[in-house]
Amino acid sequence: MNPLQAAYDWIDRIKTPGWLKVMLQNIQDILWQTCLQIGASYIRQIEEEIIRVSPLQISGQEKFKKVYEFARDLGLGVKENILNTLINALVMRLKNNGKIE
Repeated sequence: MNPLQAAYDWIDRIKTPGWLKVMLQNIQDILWQTCLQIGASYIRQIEEEIIRVSPLQISGQEKFKKVYEFARDLGLGVKENILNTLINALVMRLKNNGKIE
């Protein structure tokens, strides 16, 4: 038998106490709600910045750069490619909703 399989089987046999499961579930619920609130606030702020820069008489690349720098300065440490995707998705959603042209 593979030593890793033996270690897995041993760990798999350990039963988690009920009180620990309840405590971990409560912690997970609190963290999840916190993340949702932070995420919603973060997205709302980025949308507001997109709406603010949309009427400016500058190129689309300059508008994107302003929004990107604003979002980066919010300081949540989101990776560059994720932030690019988020901004593009928010722009499309705002265009589809008629909030920007």
